[in-house]
Amino acid sequence: MGPMSITLPHVPEMSKQESLALERDLLGVYVSDHPLKEASRALKSGTNTNSAELPEKKDREEVTIGGIISALTIRMTKTNLPMANVTLEDMTGPMTVVFFPKSYEKVKDQLEKDRIVIIRGRASVRDRIVEDEDAPAIVEVQGEEVTPIETRQVVHIPSVHVRLRNARRTELLVLRQLFAANPGAARLLFHIEQNGKEDQVLSGLRVDVNPTLLQEVGAVAGRVGGSVWVE
Repeated sequence: MGPMSITLPHVPEMSKQESLALERDLLGVYVSDHPLKEASRALKSGTNTNSAELPEKKDREEVTIGGIISALTIRMTKTNLPMANVTLEDMTGPMTVVFFPKSYEKVKDQLEKDRIVIIRGRASVRDRIVEDEDAPAIVEVQGEEVTPIETRQVVHIPSVHVRLRNARRTELLVLRQLFAANPGAARLLFHIEQNGKEDQVLSGLRVDVNPTLLQEVGAVAGRVGGSVWVE
């Protein structure tokens, strides 16, 4: 079978506000069941903070958060000791958790991508915009303890990756329609290339992994030099 040919619709020029709304819709709204739905009761009873509330916490305030480990990076300190950066995602969004060497040594066996856990630690206020006192702070968590919830099972949730190079509004609109029409459990990540730099964005959308969707997304992304793959 040759490459799929997709005719893109003519889309009138959008205002800046409409364009931003489209991008927010594509990258920040859940359209299907969240993979944490079945664990929501255990997470609610075992935590006192979620990602929406975290920016309001004071520096060094003790917090207990829960969710699924969607990203895990191990790196070495200047003194050659391992530490971990964790992205923990709950029902309201992602949080960044840092385990410094002493804590990491205690919890390393509990840290695994796609594992649902409860983490106890302390809020770390990295920044607050002085010019606007109402703006939320950038708050991370310095992790101290990790407890896998209930089953302690690791369930692999696939991720759909889409690389876009200078995508136009037309392509974004078609992609939004494709993803909205194929809700599922898989995470959706965008690799956005601009000015020689690539940023990775974890979408709020959850999609179904099926050959037809991947072929159609690949055709759209390919028009702007992009690609799609599953991990």
